Amino acid sequence: MGKSGGRFLKALSYLGKQAEIHLCAICDINSQNRPKKTYSDVPFFTDVELFLSSIREVDIIILAVNDHEHYNVLCQIRESGVSIGRILSEKPLTATLKEADQIACLFRENQISVNFVERFSPIVKDFLLWKRMIGGQIVRGEFFWGKNRCLDPRSTLGDLSEISHPIDLINCFFEDEVTSVEIGTAFFSESDFCPGHPYLLDSISAQMTINGSVPINGHSSFVWEARRRRIILFVRSEVTNDLYQVSFDFDKVHWDIDSLVIHCFDTSSDASTTRFITHQRHVTHLEVPQEIRKISKVYRFIEANLVNMHLLAGKVFESELVFLSGAVRVQEILEKLRVRMSESVVLKTKLFNLTTAKLSSASNDING
Repeated sequence: MGKSGGRFLKALSYLGKQAEIHLCAICDINSQNRPKKTYSDVPFFTDVELFLSSIREVDIIILAVNDHEHYNVLCQIRESGVSIGRILSEKPLTATLKEADQIACLFRENQISVNFVERFSPIVKDFLLWKRMIGGQIVRGEFFWGKNRCLDPRSTLGDLSEISHPIDLINCFFEDEVTSVEIGTAFFSESDFCPGHPYLLDSISAQMTINGSVPINGHSSFVWEARRRRIILFVRSEVTNDLYQVSFDFDKVHWDIDSLVIHCFDTSSDASTTRFITHQRHVTHLEVPQEIRKISKVYRFIEANLVNMHLLAGKVFESELVFLSGAVRVQEILEKLRVRMSESVVLKTKLFNLTTAKLSSASNDING
């Protein structure tokens, strides 16, 4: 379950006030993570096999274990014979493309939904509606996506896990019309930022080309001083030929505090300014109930799946869920980065010289 699982439990607790939710069981290898208040009476297991043997048929299993364990647990779920409507999995789907392809052979397309949570920000919906309205075509992009995970002892795949978020969002912004992604020049750095790992990928800078002609410059890191999640797109209108600069900021200061600002460039010779704001949207905590502040996107992810499965009536949800094929597409790009890394000279730095993880489990990403 872990820290991510705690956010799911909090979202489910609020959802239970809106609809009938029956939580069958909870599993976490660390017994200290057993819920102490809400859901404290739910059967709790520290062994996955025992957990699966306790259930025979469920609508949903939520998979919130460390990313490198996804494949093993998914295989255990399939081998258990438990009848499942859908698995809600944290991102990325698996550690490698080979594992993702194998999982795609074991489950139906919509039997796994991956939590690329930023798709459920209101600013994503706003942008897509605006882009369709102007007949917009993305002609260039930049992203900066990272945070401070120095000395965070939680196990991780490294920065390939973090960079999966902006990669998925780029795919979303192209409205799943990405036919090819090529990796150009790329730089990779490893360090001992995660206790217990002598060298682990902590930073990536890469030039990518989408659909043969759209350049994307991406930067991602686990060793920045603070959380930074920004995407900048240049979009040209097929209707007016105007050029727009679109800026997204996700989780700025606090989780789910997102903003979208769209500028239009004025290239006329007598223009008093080179650009002006044509659209903006700023999401605040005042827009969501207090119980789900900082987890509103996780809540929307769960809600969207329940609506899609016809388990929640009276709701309409327009955000696109990422099922198996979409998750595998992201994995294919991560694999291309992994291959490019194997061909590159990787910068390795010993920062902390720690051999054991005698640290608090708290994250340095303190702005949550």
